[in-house]
Amino acid sequence: MAPERSEKTDKAATVIYIGGWGRSGSTLLCRALGQLDGWIAVGEIRSVWQDGILGNYTCGCSAPFHECGFWRAVFDLAFDGMHADQAEHMIRAQALMPTWRLLTMPERVLRRRLSGRMTDYVAALERLYRAIAEVSGASVIVDSSKYPAYAYALDAAREIDLNLCHLVRDPRACTFSWTRRRKTQPFGKMKSIGPVQNSLHWNQRNRVLRSIWGRRSRQYALLRYEDFVSHPSEGIRSVRSLAEDALAAPGFLSDKDITLGPSHMVAGNPNRFETGRITVREDREWITGLPARDQAMVRLFCFPGMRMYGYA
Repeated sequence: MAPERSEKTDKAATVIYIGGWGRSGSTLLCRALGQLDGWIAVGEIRSVWQDGILGNYTCGCSAPFHECGFWRAVFDLAFDGMHADQAEHMIRAQALMPTWRLLTMPERVLRRRLSGRMTDYVAALERLYRAIAEVSGASVIVDSSKYPAYAYALDAAREIDLNLCHLVRDPRACTFSWTRRRKTQPFGKMKSIGPVQNSLHWNQRNRVLRSIWGRRSRQYALLRYEDFVSHPSEGIRSVRSLAEDALAAPGFLSDKDITLGPSHMVAGNPNRFETGRITVREDREWITGLPARDQAMVRLFCFPGMRMYGYA
């Protein structure tokens, strides 16, 4: 059963949250949405404490995180600076609510945890998102953190108006992307995982997102990666409606091209560093690149979900 939506204040920051499993195209979608007037793409904010404050990884603007003028202004406003001890506290607090708890814990227990042991955590998130809105001047913040449990915590905050874009991609394509070996990037080495682990995560993430937010028609939009790359403007329009923004097609899109400006995205795919005009196309390399045995294994584990989302 879907949880009750917390009452929001008049000053609540509007957040479009991209939820789903990794390697589903969330970085590209986040960047595209960030080109809309009055919108800002901030990437995977859940990782800002580890990758930004502690790791000092490269921001989407290509500056080390600690030297990025935007993020310095945000943390100065929200927390009087970047503090390692606070980052460590936030990382520990995140661990108190992994995604599997959303499937196994009663709603009243989850809410009690958020209003008890995680009160300071939720309050800090409110300060962070309010500061992002104030420093950027944006009316909509696009967060591509993807984790359902993190979205649940944001949704409990009275000063964050969460709207969820559920992004789904064929699990066989996700598996191929996860199993490919990638070179070290400016923000560290991208992880690799196998088909079984990928399938379990794909099932869990999509089940949780659909069961909790799928019944909230005004807060939820389902978008398949394959549909987005086939018709980018229509995909952007469907997500845009969550923020009750104008439904006209954005001007930075042609039929297949997107013009990307600089960003301040935290973590994500290496394409967050790209700027200029790019052609959007579906990556179908998995069809020949993923071994038939792995494709069969993924299909076995994910068949109910694949059928639900039109992949089987």
